[in-house]
Amino acid sequence: MSKEDTLEVGNSQSFVSVYAEMAGCTLYTVNGGTKMATLLFMNNDIVPHQGAGGAIVGQDFRLQKVASVTMAHDQAKKLYESLKTQFENQG
Repeated sequence: MSKEDTLEVGNSQSFVSVYAEMAGCTLYTVNGGTKMATLLFMNNDIVPHQGAGGAIVGQDFRLQKVASVTMAHDQAKKLYESLKTQFENQG
């Protein structure tokens, strides 16, 4: 495909690019029948613990949300099929 055959897609004002270590999806119905999907992207966050003397005495990990995208179920299904095809074709 040549550059003349393509169309550049610009960024909206709300565009954000993030890194996520894991993702999840919730499917649900609203407004008496509209099917929706929310994709949630998360990272692990390190939480240090400080002792009474001020020294770091340990740490825990907790999940931290970095982004979410909500879309109509049909669009989410198209995204799923597209991702599935790409992963199957690239191994």
